[in-house]
Amino acid sequence: MSGDRCDEPAARSLHFSRAAHALTSIGAAPIAVVMTPVPFTPKFRPPRDVGRAVARGFRGRCPRCGQGRLLSGYISPVADCPRCGEHLRPYQTADFAPYLVVFANGLIFTPVIVVLSMSPYGSVWLTALLVVVALANALTLLPRAKGAAIALLWALDIRANQ
Repeated sequence: MSGDRCDEPAARSLHFSRAAHALTSIGAAPIAVVMTPVPFTPKFRPPRDVGRAVARGFRGRCPRCGQGRLLSGYISPVADCPRCGEHLRPYQTADFAPYLVVFANGLIFTPVIVVLSMSPYGSVWLTALLVVVALANALTLLPRAKGAAIALLWALDIRANQ
């Protein structure tokens, strides 16, 4: 044992016994120091490629392997990848995908429809056609945004409370 360093287990127990002896010598009640081992579980995992995962999710594929389907049906996520077995249930996006789709559609189509409705060349039919195109765009983007959001959560390892 070199000095007061407590690097070794024997030195640590000697250090604790010295502290207990010092306390009892001044009239304090004897104490018992119990050290229980805590299992060490490393939190380290290899970094995941966010861009590749989001691109795979946008295509509706598993963010890990890129092969299995990420969604069953229109926007229902699968619990596990059928191809690689990656557990995807903890990555819940809630309403994030619809928010993205509404934001993108509003950003693209609102100025076009407003300018078109104010111009002398605009017609009701053209405005109605743009509204139908915006709706089709939203329905097309929604499952892709849902897949990309799940893949983003997977890549960043952000899990829902379980």
